[in-house]
Amino acid sequence: MESNRVQRLTLASAIGMLLLYTGSQAAVILNPVLANLQAEFPNVPHSQIVLLSTAVSGAMIPCGFIAGSIAGKVIGYKKIAILSCLLILAGGCLPIFAHTSFPLVMGSRVLMGLGCGFIQPLGHALISLFYSGEKRSRMLGIGTAIMNAAGVILQFVAGIVCTLNTWGTFWLHLYIVIPLFLITIFMPEPKLTGEKEEKSAEEPAKKGGIPMIAVVFGLAYGLTMMFYYPLVLNSSFIMTSEGIGTAATAGMVASAYKLGGVAGSALVGVLSKKLGKFMIPSLSAVLLISYGIGAFSPNSVLYIAATFVSGMAFFGMIPATIIEFGKYVDKRRIGTATGVYTALTNVGAFLAAYYIGAVGSISGDQNPRLPLYAGVILVLAVSVLWTVYILIHSKKHRTIEA
Repeated sequence: MESNRVQRLTLASAIGMLLLYTGSQAAVILNPVLANLQAEFPNVPHSQIVLLSTAVSGAMIPCGFIAGSIAGKVIGYKKIAILSCLLILAGGCLPIFAHTSFPLVMGSRVLMGLGCGFIQPLGHALISLFYSGEKRSRMLGIGTAIMNAAGVILQFVAGIVCTLNTWGTFWLHLYIVIPLFLITIFMPEPKLTGEKEEKSAEEPAKKGGIPMIAVVFGLAYGLTMMFYYPLVLNSSFIMTSEGIGTAATAGMVASAYKLGGVAGSALVGVLSKKLGKFMIPSLSAVLLISYGIGAFSPNSVLYIAATFVSGMAFFGMIPATIIEFGKYVDKRRIGTATGVYTALTNVGAFLAAYYIGAVGSISGDQNPRLPLYAGVILVLAVSVLWTVYILIHSKKHRTIEA
């Protein structure tokens, strides 16, 4: 596997890997269009219209794990990436030609979710395979920044297009043709690994299986997302019910969340060098403080500012976690590790809406801020446990030399 790391990587190769991060953002294109789709299907319950968005996240959950388990072992990374892009293209564009049937539109969303799920862990895994040290940290940060930037652009354009033609929005999925073309030509392909596995520093007696540190980090980040994401999900209800903003203001909250992600991810390379193993605890602290400010903010300006800062910390934690568990997982298991990690984070995203409903049901209070108040406490609990695990783990296990 060392030969993969010393391969001469050109700028084109790096671009090929970084473009993998744009694939999963096809999932956000319909977010600004749900109200329009409700008008197109007036007899379909609102809960099922919302499923057009959440069904993609649900489909992504098993695919992330599958992709991580087989990539570089059973099938090459490039073949999975190409298949993923084709699934996104087919599922994304199918409703353009067959949009009279809601079940067909829903099925197309699930198909696209499969593609998003398969491609999501590949960028993390390939960068971890081909880069080491500061360069790996920088590339992981750039990749996550590109992911967020793609999401911002796609949602912004979708919001404009849907005002002209609802179904025209689905043409935006054609963007995936550009990454598909460049990935096919430029993305480097690691050699398939054999049965003999390099022993990991964490579990030297095991040759295969799922790295436990990836499971712990995936659960921690997934729970953090489930408890934190209501700051964005409930923003529209908070703004309108309290008279501190409108639906347009809530759109600014969503943009601030993603733009914060771009900024935070871009800083990861610098933060990793300065903070080391304390990067995740530090980002968790920033997230917690800004989340608390947002939860109790009396006006929309403070709410948006808090969302921007918390978005910086939250999305910065994605490359930070890959960097951290990448220190302990050998390169032949990094695909499995990133697959498990992304699958568990998608579970958190999928369950966020159910968490909001559960808080309302348990408390008997439908105050849209209540899930945020509870979320601050729960994020604090997760952050403390995660930090303790990181500190204990770093003392017990040696890192793999980059």
